[in-house]
Amino acid sequence: MTTINTIEDLVRLLDEKPEWAEALRSRLQTRELTELPGKFESFRAEMIQAMTDLARALTTTNDRLDQAEEDRRDLRQTVMDLVQTVKGLADAQMETNRRLDQAEEDRRDLRQTVEELAQTVGELGRTVDGLLQTVGELGRTVDGLLQTVGELGRTVDGLVQNAEESGRTVASLVQTVEGLVQVVTQTNERLSNFEEQTNRRFDRVEGDVRELRSELNGLRNDFAPVKAAHVRNAALREVADIARSIGRTLVRVLNPEEIYDLHRGKDTSGISSDQLKSFRYADLIIEAMDINGSTCYLTVEVSYTADKRDTSRSVRNAEFLTRFTGRPAFAGVAGVRFDDEIASGDNGAFLYQVYARHLEVD
Repeated sequence: MTTINTIEDLVRLLDEKPEWAEALRSRLQTRELTELPGKFESFRAEMIQAMTDLARALTTTNDRLDQAEEDRRDLRQTVMDLVQTVKGLADAQMETNRRLDQAEEDRRDLRQTVEELAQTVGELGRTVDGLLQTVGELGRTVDGLLQTVGELGRTVDGLVQNAEESGRTVASLVQTVEGLVQVVTQTNERLSNFEEQTNRRFDRVEGDVRELRSELNGLRNDFAPVKAAHVRNAALREVADIARSIGRTLVRVLNPEEIYDLHRGKDTSGISSDQLKSFRYADLIIEAMDINGSTCYLTVEVSYTADKRDTSRSVRNAEFLTRFTGRPAFAGVAGVRFDDEIASGDNGAFLYQVYARHLEVD
């Protein structure tokens, strides 16, 4: 029988008999202490997995932060470009306002000139009326003189009975007739001079009128691009209303580079270079959404007085948009006035009214 007197004896015995050591351990340890190594290994595995997930999340977060920083730089550049664009638009608006002010001043000067010309023509008309009245009075004087000549003739017939007295009377009558002939001749000369002077004055007036008409046409031609640009600026301010007028919601207005990208690399067979150029320089191409959130496009031609040519160009550009994008496209015309042909008929394009009061310069 083994005797245990010291702790060393116990340790030596447990080393010799491992089953005793295991039995003693099970008696000394609680269940929690027994299960602790396994739980620790599970905890360790969970912590390793959590740290792995955390590292992966941090990596994803860093990638998103890098992308956000890049987007911020792009947004900053876009804002700077937008500020430059707005500054350019403001400068263009100031130049447009200056030209409109100059055109308005020219229009007032032209109106004053036309009023002065009308006054001159009125005075000339009154002068002509006075001269015609004078001619009428001269005619009546000539009639009176002819009547006097007739009476003198009758007197001559009466005086023929007395030879001597008749001779003197005839001589006097001859002088009287010669005087009358001289008066009639002078009157005819004055009438001829008056007619010649009147014709020259009318020729000068007609020349002035032709010159004014030519200057007016030139001003109208010079002013037409300014009016068109001013109407387009008004249409840009109302672009959201243009989209709403046909039940669509505005997304954006495409710039020239974005319009060019629409047909870049697309099939353009059957489309002439002039038609493509006209498409790229369309007045307004708008990206919009319908009530279902689907993308569509609007092409709008802008003119002060819209006509058949504007509707034809807009309809053609809408067909090109559908061909290039595969999306529905709607043709429209915006203007202050519409000619009778497009105002009274269905031309395949909707009409948007730009009111003249919206063109006034502040």
